[in-house]
Amino acid sequence: MRLTILAALLAGLIAGLLGALIVVVALDNDDDDSTADALTALETRIDSLREAQQAAAVRDDVEALFETVRPTVVLITTEFPDGVDDQGRTISRGAIGTGVILDDAGHVLTNEHVVRDALRIELRFHDGSIRTAELVGDDRPFTDLAVLRTDPDGLAPAIFAPSGALRLGDPVFSFGNALGNGAALALGIVSNPDARFFGPDQSNRQDYVQTDAAVNPGNSGGPLLNTAGAVVGLVTQVVTSTSDGQVVQGVGFALGTDRVLPIAERIIAEDGDFPRPDFGVVEQQSLDDFIAEQLGADRTEGAFIIEMLRSSVFADAGIRPGDIIISLNGFMLTHETPYFHVLQQLTPDRAVDVVYVDEAGEEHLIEVVPVLRQR
Repeated sequence: MRLTILAALLAGLIAGLLGALIVVVALDNDDDDSTADALTALETRIDSLREAQQAAAVRDDVEALFETVRPTVVLITTEFPDGVDDQGRTISRGAIGTGVILDDAGHVLTNEHVVRDALRIELRFHDGSIRTAELVGDDRPFTDLAVLRTDPDGLAPAIFAPSGALRLGDPVFSFGNALGNGAALALGIVSNPDARFFGPDQSNRQDYVQTDAAVNPGNSGGPLLNTAGAVVGLVTQVVTSTSDGQVVQGVGFALGTDRVLPIAERIIAEDGDFPRPDFGVVEQQSLDDFIAEQLGADRTEGAFIIEMLRSSVFADAGIRPGDIIISLNGFMLTHETPYFHVLQQLTPDRAVDVVYVDEAGEEHLIEVVPVLRQR
């Protein structure tokens, strides 16, 4: 840990006060009130200076970490197709986020929801320069991960570390374009290294690193860092309230590097595709008591099919919108283990037993073969 001039001066002051303390004890060894008061005052002053010295050194370390990591992070701005407001006026739409430079070939990691349907993606670098990027591929809806590619000239790839090494209470930093105000660093701890929570679009329950480090709009896709400045996760979302309206604070989630990096490498190797099984479901809803009542379903567990491709594995097998998938290869579909969470355990081109209930309430067991997902 390097010391600033301030820290060095504080060290000198502490040494001087320690010397004064020794002199006081040597000159007056009587146990009178004046000597006791002087000793107490000196000890209090020494403690205060030690705390200030430690704070100066920590601040110096954090600043050094920020400057080291900053060239490996990009601030993302996206443009989307124009929309229409409530008064029928055409409005421009865009979003902000953050990305992490993966390698010197120009690949950048971010969250899929940051760049979804974007017409244009711009990356702002630490020196103020701006480059455009293109989407290589993503893993929606299984993982909120997208891989971008930009001009590789002069890029500084981030250093990555295993997220599996994180422990409860480990200090971590969130780094990103918080609220679009530029690069910002926030300190927190690992609240849960093995949290499971729904992704931003609520379609899949994913494994996360939970942290209380500040996460705000614009942080999405940015790095979660350990104290060495290595990336241990991609900041993905923050929870601010529960489904019943209760306010929540300090609950942020990051996708761990142990999950993200193998998927990103495969996306790059497969030129944008990650091999996932597909039955042709476009939209589905995990059932619980409340949702079943809203949808008029007579089951409180399973995946309620809302929309599917007309030409697909499920459609060819007789499954229709309004049917409920109960299990896939023996894996029960529940609110805790939803459809896409179970689907990612399957392998394309291998037969799967499917139990489903049709709209008439009749239960069926069929065998189907999922195809390779087409993007």
